[in-house]
Amino acid sequence: MDGWRSKTEGELAEAATSLLALEKEVGGPLTDSQMNRLWRCYLSVEKSVVFVKLELDEDQELGHLVNKKAYVVPDERQAIRFAAESLNSGLSFIRTGELEEALKRLRESRNYLRMLLRRTRLARRGVKSSKTE
Repeated sequence: MDGWRSKTEGELAEAATSLLALEKEVGGPLTDSQMNRLWRCYLSVEKSVVFVKLELDEDQELGHLVNKKAYVVPDERQAIRFAAESLNSGLSFIRTGELEEALKRLRESRNYLRMLLRRTRLARRGVKSSKTE
């Protein structure tokens, strides 16, 4: 199963670079292009979570309950920054073989991205959602 690591590391590094670029250019509601890039980052992180779970032979139950409020932040830039920081941390732990910690950090990154995507999608549909959900 070690073959997943090099490919996953590359994908996560690309996602981290993309998130850092997004953080610099976002200045309000996300454009369609920014949303597309954000979705790609989210998918890379989600896929890496699955690979790490398989490597750890973690219980394969579907999902964990997530406290949404913990991952909702006041603005897009802050959410992207937190997601990027968690992603970079997770990537570092994958590189050192500390997979339990990597999984924790990658889940944090995924959750920040998920809540940002959710909030943006609801806003585009005209559905009110509170900043603290």
